[in-house]
Amino acid sequence: MSFLNPLALFGLLTTSIPLLIHLFSRRRLQVIPFSSLEFLKKIERRRMRWLRIRQILLLIVRMLALAFLFLALAKPIVRGALPFGRIGKGETAYLLILDNSYSMGLKVRGQGSGISEKKTIFDTAKKKALEILDLFGQGDEGFLILSSDHAETIFETPVHDKNLLEKGIRSAPLSYRKTDFRPALERGLELLKGSKKFNREIYLISDFQRLGFTSIIENPKFQSDLLESGEDEPILNLIPVGEGEPNHTSLDEVIFSDPLFLPGQSFQLRIHLHHHSQTSSQKTVNLF
Repeated sequence: MSFLNPLALFGLLTTSIPLLIHLFSRRRLQVIPFSSLEFLKKIERRRMRWLRIRQILLLIVRMLALAFLFLALAKPIVRGALPFGRIGKGETAYLLILDNSYSMGLKVRGQGSGISEKKTIFDTAKKKALEILDLFGQGDEGFLILSSDHAETIFETPVHDKNLLEKGIRSAPLSYRKTDFRPALERGLELLKGSKKFNREIYLISDFQRLGFTSIIENPKFQSDLLESGEDEPILNLIPVGEGEPNHTSLDEVIFSDPLFLPGQSFQLRIHLHHHSQTSSQKTVNLF
């Protein structure tokens, strides 16, 4: 068994809270012999024994409720197969949406304080996509979409060969486009609607820049379609990679003084940069 969100397992530590409350809230009773109530001792012992059993059962139920809550948040997935199919899981149509917008090209920090010269957030996202791909087996079908401000569908038809999907993930290029999740999600919902599989799941792998949610927030109807729950509706899983919201700046507009370029002659252009992060930053713009 593996977990898509293993950090949620730390929440299992909270299962000790009901036990601690039970131990510290126990009252110490002072025993005072009283001769006229001596005949009630046997009845009282029986009643106290049942009360203790009921308290222990209630304590176990509370601890199990917390444990199941955080296990559900950790999103467990069972690997392996039985003769009659996958363990606890019907055949699945899954969609991998890999964010390949320009912000994914940022270098990631290594174990020390320095920044890796080779590894980018996009490399980490590819690795995570391959790990998710490994969770599915025979009988499942997959789709792959690269997401920036437009959706690039790598396979228009369902893919049953994981080697093809793996090759598509490894060869996926980084783009110079901005982040917008809506086109990929719209295209993904369209692809999954045509599937006849019992389970349908979407895995969106991204550094989740705030810019990517702008067009979704501006369209309440798409929000309701995306978040609509039901047996036939796909489950949306958000898989974060990178370090959240770094110094992110988008190049929104380039205006040329003259659309006609002649060799050896100078020209002027005006660019519009939009800084999306809370912290101030200085940026260098390169023209190539």
